[in-house]
Amino acid sequence: MNRADLADDLHGQKYSCSQSVLGAFAEGLGLDRDAAFGLGAGFSGGLGGRGEVCGALTGAIMAAGMKHGWRRGDDADARATTEWVVNRLVERFEERHGSTICSDLLGHPVSSTAERSAARKSGLITVDCGTFIRHAADLLDEVLAEADAREE
Repeated sequence: MNRADLADDLHGQKYSCSQSVLGAFAEGLGLDRDAAFGLGAGFSGGLGGRGEVCGALTGAIMAAGMKHGWRRGDDADARATTEWVVNRLVERFEERHGSTICSDLLGHPVSSTAERSAARKSGLITVDCGTFIRHAADLLDEVLAEADAREE
């Protein structure tokens, strides 16, 4: 099973978009999957249900940080790589979907409980989020491979 399939499967198990993408990459990055689920939980629904930055994208960004994030304040090379990876993720996600904002992507406001409920009932969250989850996971695989190639 590739990571896009795993992320989609995790979403089907009721994990959020951010949890699903980060969870699909966690073990390969030395992060316990349960820890990944906890870490990704606050990014659900576009930053705590506010409909802001897409959770699938933030899950990918967190995973990118696990792979390339600097662990010393003076590590300029790791910082540059992290910024390169994150910028590619955001640019390519926005290029393909027209936005990085959850409510824009869904075409429906989701910043209140009533709005999220209406979006779920209409099928927007189940159908559209799966597309974003799969794309974020595929995109992360692609950009991480490019970053690795740059470092060689």
